[in-house]
Amino acid sequence: MMGPVAIGMGAYQVNVMVDGILALWVAPWAPSALFCAEMVVYLPLGVFGTSIGTVLLPTFSHQVVASNIDEIRTTLFRAVRTLLFLALPASVALVILAQPVTQLLYERQAFDAVSTVRSARAMAFYAPGILFFALNKALVPVFYALQQPLIPMRIGLGVVALNFVLNIVFILTWPEGYQHAGLAFATSYCAFVETVVLCRVLGGRIGSAGLGSVVISAVKAVLLTLVMGIVVGGCHHLLALNLVSFGKWGQVAAMAITIAVGVAFYFSAGWLLCRDEYRSLAARRMHRGKANTNGQADPTPDSQDMD
Repeated sequence: MMGPVAIGMGAYQVNVMVDGILALWVAPWAPSALFCAEMVVYLPLGVFGTSIGTVLLPTFSHQVVASNIDEIRTTLFRAVRTLLFLALPASVALVILAQPVTQLLYERQAFDAVSTVRSARAMAFYAPGILFFALNKALVPVFYALQQPLIPMRIGLGVVALNFVLNIVFILTWPEGYQHAGLAFATSYCAFVETVVLCRVLGGRIGSAGLGSVVISAVKAVLLTLVMGIVVGGCHHLLALNLVSFGKWGQVAAMAITIAVGVAFYFSAGWLLCRDEYRSLAARRMHRGKANTNGQADPTPDSQDMD
């Protein structure tokens, strides 16, 4: 089953590789601009998407063996709510801070201001896909647990074909200086399409009972993220103006303070708007802590492992 699994889970990586190859058609610098943007996007994707997806597969497999479809659905919806709450602000923050982040991490010597602008454009179009890349990492393991690996493989192949077509179209139609960003946008859009198709197919296999809680969580996360984006953008703009004379250290200080303010605002406001999610997570943590203190195994490992 390794072949279908690799194809199903690797659609994003294949699309990124195709982006890099076709970027040579755009300009000699385009592959490097995409590569620099990808490296930043991989951080939140690895922390949120890949880590949760890795834990979910054995959890889903155990629940399938127990023929507990309700638990599969509960675990999946909990993972989706968690990813919405964590990956969505990461996507928006990278869109807003694409240029200062690129400047801080890369700009020095041969990597000049022009290179910063080019890489930042690619990052701004890769970043919206972080949420969908992460969601796919949570959705695909359900099919593997159900021993239906050909379904995500077929969807993945279709997404790769769509990405290739969109890459050609955007190279031919987007203005000069933005064609490589079109490649990044195609990959993000294809991740969105893959998420939608996976959800529709999966809904026919495990049902959609409880989906309303996911929709409510999504609305809350979107509202929180939009306000956080305004706060983060305004904060960094003010700090950058006042710390520009300190050079690279000023950039470091401005970014560190901006991130701290953004995180503090998001989680503080989240406590007010998403209190049920916080209480649920805290209750599960306390339950596991008591079990560990008493030297007893967690009686409901499947529903707890993902956390």
